[in-house]
Amino acid sequence: MCIGIPRQLSTVLPDGMTGEWTDGDESDRVNLGLLEGVAVGDWVLVHSGIALHVVEPEEAHLVRDALRAAMLAGQGQAFDHLLADLVDREPELPPHLKPPARA
Repeated sequence: MCIGIPRQLSTVLPDGMTGEWTDGDESDRVNLGLLEGVAVGDWVLVHSGIALHVVEPEEAHLVRDALRAAMLAGQGQAFDHLLADLVDREPELPPHLKPPARA
């Protein structure tokens, strides 16, 4: 399974193929070779040091919260506060898993 971690670009090197992200005490370089036109401040999903695609800030924050929730759940800690958009609503199947509509 591949998990992309949302990272916000703090630097894009002049070659346009390499960027850097900084998040608190963590920072690293990221290969931007699969993307075009990324800029400082953009959020990208990073897997194994490669930016896979650009995401909107809202989506980046939702993914980060979900990953934090999974970590907290694994530690037996409360995590509902990180999934506020899912609490108190019925789960919904994605369109491709829903049964076909009857005529």
